[in-house]
Amino acid sequence: MGKVSKAGRVLRGVALNKELKFAVGLSTPITQTILEAHQPSAQGLLAMSRAATAVGLLSTTIKGRQQIGLQVNGDGPLGELYALSNSEGELRVTAGNPSASAEPHSEIGAIVGTGRFTLIKTSDSGEPYRGTVPIFTGGIAEDLAYYFMFSEQVPTACGIGESIEGDHLLTGGYLVQSLPSPSEETLSTLEQRVVTLPPLKDILNSERPLEMLLELLFMDDYEILEESDITFKCPCERPKFARTLLTLGKTELRKIREEDGEMNIACHFCGDQFHFNDAEIGALISGARD
Repeated sequence: MGKVSKAGRVLRGVALNKELKFAVGLSTPITQTILEAHQPSAQGLLAMSRAATAVGLLSTTIKGRQQIGLQVNGDGPLGELYALSNSEGELRVTAGNPSASAEPHSEIGAIVGTGRFTLIKTSDSGEPYRGTVPIFTGGIAEDLAYYFMFSEQVPTACGIGESIEGDHLLTGGYLVQSLPSPSEETLSTLEQRVVTLPPLKDILNSERPLEMLLELLFMDDYEILEESDITFKCPCERPKFARTLLTLGKTELRKIREEDGEMNIACHFCGDQFHFNDAEIGALISGARD
């Protein structure tokens, strides 16, 4: 098993005459694990943390064996950004170039670039559904709200942010979506309250950030239905990588053995390394197809 973080916290519920559903969450332990696993640039960390927080919030919208993922394919130096979660809030994230950076103090859209933003929902049977829109800002939260509005016609408000002061790191966010047939008054009220929210940095530094978010967004008109954990949990393990190597076939494995005599494979999600020596590669050759 690969890296596993301490747990973050998510509250799920309904609000404003039960016409909206929400998820609010804290993802600081996940962000700390991303930092340790990928050693990204400051902007790379923000992009990966926001994607991880987004799928953590989205995990409250699925159940059973379903999975939900974000795939951001921009033309910026970050490369492909991909995050995935199951219904238990166990998630992981990777990026093509986590060390990518842009001008100091620029938004993370500068390293994401322009391109495609894709939401991937996998059913209990493993059948994937993909919806794609153009990248809106590259800031992740805005892109997610844009996706739901224009791909699924679901009015959505989303905010994901962080507070970073030296070694003091806090991350989290909110996702609010309309249930079927919301009133114009409810949507207008939500829009006004989102516009007047204090910076997420300030909310995250409060004594009870999730409760503060709910009160600012909904006053006293909300009901918490469930509290759950979200964690960075990578399922990588040595046998999985061995099976992947088998698919290379005997010829390619022989070439690797002759040229190097050994090999190291790193997990793209958590950075854990798996070493295969000469004898182990020989065993793989015996089990591989021609």
